Amino acid sequence: MPFFAYVVEQQAYHSGPIAWGKFPLLFPLLALLAGVGVSNYLDRPVGNTSLVAATICLSLVFVTHALRGRYFWLKVPGTILLLVAVFLGGFWRAGETYVVKDARFFASQYEEGTFVGGRIKRIRPGENSLRAEVDVVYLYKDSTNLPVKGRLLLYLPPDIKSASVRAGDRVVFRGRLDTLRGPLNPGSFDGKAYWATQGIYHRIYLRDAGDWRHIRVAGWGVAARAEKVRRAWFKSFQHYLTGDELAVAAALIIGQKDLLTTDIRSAYSDTGAMHVLAVSGLHVGIIFLIVQLLFKFTPLRTNRYGRIVETLITIAAIWLFAFVSGLSPSVQRAAIMFTVVASGRIVLRDSYLINTLAAAALIMLWWEPDQIMQVGFQLSFMALVGIVWFAGPLQRWLPGRGRVVKTIKSGVAASVGAQLGTLPVGLYVFRSFPLYFVLSGSAVVIFAYLAMCVGVLHGVLYAIAGFSWATEVTGWLLGRVVETQNAFIYFFSRLPGGVYELRSFPLLSSLLVALGLVALAAAVHYRRWMAWMLSVLLFVGAGFYARSRVPGDGRAATLTVYHLRGKSLVDYRTASASVAVGDEVDPLDLNFNVAPNRKMLGYDSVALTAIDTSATFQFGKLNWVVLDKERTTSGPAMSPGTNHLLVRNGFRPKDFPTDDLPVELQIIVDGSNPAYLNDDWQAFAEQRGLAVWITGVRGAYVWFE
Repeated sequence: MPFFAYVVEQQAYHSGPIAWGKFPLLFPLLALLAGVGVSNYLDRPVGNTSLVAATICLSLVFVTHALRGRYFWLKVPGTILLLVAVFLGGFWRAGETYVVKDARFFASQYEEGTFVGGRIKRIRPGENSLRAEVDVVYLYKDSTNLPVKGRLLLYLPPDIKSASVRAGDRVVFRGRLDTLRGPLNPGSFDGKAYWATQGIYHRIYLRDAGDWRHIRVAGWGVAARAEKVRRAWFKSFQHYLTGDELAVAAALIIGQKDLLTTDIRSAYSDTGAMHVLAVSGLHVGIIFLIVQLLFKFTPLRTNRYGRIVETLITIAAIWLFAFVSGLSPSVQRAAIMFTVVASGRIVLRDSYLINTLAAAALIMLWWEPDQIMQVGFQLSFMALVGIVWFAGPLQRWLPGRGRVVKTIKSGVAASVGAQLGTLPVGLYVFRSFPLYFVLSGSAVVIFAYLAMCVGVLHGVLYAIAGFSWATEVTGWLLGRVVETQNAFIYFFSRLPGGVYELRSFPLLSSLLVALGLVALAAAVHYRRWMAWMLSVLLFVGAGFYARSRVPGDGRAATLTVYHLRGKSLVDYRTASASVAVGDEVDPLDLNFNVAPNRKMLGYDSVALTAIDTSATFQFGKLNWVVLDKERTTSGPAMSPGTNHLLVRNGFRPKDFPTDDLPVELQIIVDGSNPAYLNDDWQAFAEQRGLAVWITGVRGAYVWFE
């Protein structure tokens, strides 16, 4: 019997559309994801055509549903039409919410010198400036207020005036509007792509206190109240904790990560436990469990009204914690997910967690489709999916009995399941895998639970009675829990080979790993040897493809001229050695702009030769001449064998030492030159018919032999 005829026959005895098994919301979610993804691929087309088409499809769905009893064969096309309607709705919604193409987007109407008015949504302090995310509301042009929309990054000078700024306050400012750029060095963090997922495409740096005005908002607003509670909570920690204990407690409990040092960040990152220092689904889940644990000692669960009270209090506690911890996107996602879970208990229906996740994802992606590109969004859902797929079987396989052993087994199983679920995203984005995650990840979840319980109790006691003997006890206990957690993390971070670093992991390999995990979940739950074989083949295929796509592999040599502000640096790598010519680079700049590329190419430390020891140098077939403004002489003339020219430290085209230039000469203007000379060098190259590469415009110069 043909498959279509079989499906139609089976549906003849049911009143609804095609049965979607235990996960009826999963297929609409996939349709919505497909619609948003196609819209992103087509650069967010704006228009109502897709909305009209979705409305027509939805109307036909109602028609087929109404006629299903008389014409049962309509159920199959009705289901298909429903998925098409969701797909078209996602396509329309992705374009509708794309602020760049909105007629009221502030950047399309901004002019130099225009005053901008907005509300501060979030603040992050830095070493040289205070970074604020601002929701733009008005442009002040020609004595009129022009309503606009959009968001930008505002960098405030670190002074007394900036120190008084709080989330929720209003600011009026003016400055040069810069468009965010992508990374200029291979492998570096793509800030442009990251902020685009937050709806931010521009930034303004303020150098002078006279360029902006701060308007404090009354402290009765929700955001202001939450910020006040957060500061008071942090103050209660300061009285009992110091150093790394204070930094970790503040980050873990209230989401304040300003005090975290580089050492503590590296230790948590290397052991796969960095997620506990960013308030997210784990922390909201702990709040959910704390409230549920408290209600176990009450009789409210025995009747419907009691369950309603329990649900309302649980939801209120979740969102109160979300606001106090800063209401970051990850916290919002978790709060929505656990709100759906808690709401389901009113009707005493134990829904499958996959359905709960699908419902939360549908709500969040419809409200803000850009979240599909956020790594935090992907990690949050993939972690919970991994727990659903693998935690149960793992817990059954682990030996041991008893309540304490069962608790430990649950923590280990949940940690391993979350790590497996996030494996595709982690490999693709971070290109690393913590080898001791089973131990470190499991233990840190238990420590985080204890720290959250003690930290919440400490905050409640401080809010009721201020500093007292009770807060002395909870403060001391919190310090010991965090101290033990830090010691545990440092121990694992010092073990040899704690993190397996990958040179590259392309998107296709990540997709193959994701499919391999699906096959592995099927093998675990249904015990099919074909699923085991398929998962192994997919994992092996992902590894082989990733290995074949490593940059520079199979080539005799690679060369990179980095873009570093005020500095020059040239790396040359062969199969047997690596050398560098250039200036001493600040360690922070080295780690951020240089180390990622060296890691991809397979080398870490390189012997550095000062670039000003000679006006010429040679790398394999590449003969270089350096033109440096700081030299006492203009440098040597171009020889017939010269094929690369490095311009540095502001050397101008008009000071060029010769007119006799090889036609194949490649001119490279690196980051040691001021940006205002870029146009001069471009014009010079066009006039002479030469090739010019300006790293400040095109990024680092990379050559493969």
